[in-house]
Amino acid sequence: MIQHWLLEAGVDGEILRDDQWDRLREFVPGGRKGKRGPRSDARRFLDAILWLARSGARWRDLPEDRFGRFC
Repeated sequence: MIQHWLLEAGVDGEILRDDQWDRLREFVPGGRKGKRGPRSDARRFLDAILWLARSGARWRDLPEDRFGRFC
């Protein structure tokens, strides 16, 4: 239901443009291998946080097809 509303509202798609990501990249941790395997992609993680902020949804409501399971 939330995903459908977001599609209609135009919130789907990439949240950060490439130029915005280039400026923020160095401030976002992640993208390296952690103790338990590879960490999630930092850009996808930040996109997920921004998606949540825009939508008002909960973390568990993130669309898995776009962000994976909890990023």
